[in-house]
Amino acid sequence: MDRRAKTRYPIECDLEYRVFRGRADIANGTGQTINMSSEGLLFYTRESLTRGSGIELTLNWPVTLDDRIPLTLRLKGNIVWSERDRAAAQIQSHEFRLGRRKLANVDLPLVRKTSA
Repeated sequence: MDRRAKTRYPIECDLEYRVFRGRADIANGTGQTINMSSEGLLFYTRESLTRGSGIELTLNWPVTLDDRIPLTLRLKGNIVWSERDRAAAQIQSHEFRLGRRKLANVDLPLVRKTSA
């Protein structure tokens, strides 16, 4: 039984993240979302991230505004779970911005697609 209070949606898009403790950066990287809700985000990462650390994420949102203006979603929160190639963050704040951000080094197909 899934204990999450909010429904998770299978949204797949590229992201960048910055992990920090206080004012010190611990890690920076790129990845891809697996799913998200209004309170949380599950994503692929190239490394295990430190549980309890703060995280800022920037996502190139897959839907445009008025069918023509690209959007970027910026999230802030905490890492609540992580293992080798996946992490989950609890979202504390979010902000949409106009425009697409060029993300560094998102060149590996991290999203694991299942065949039907």
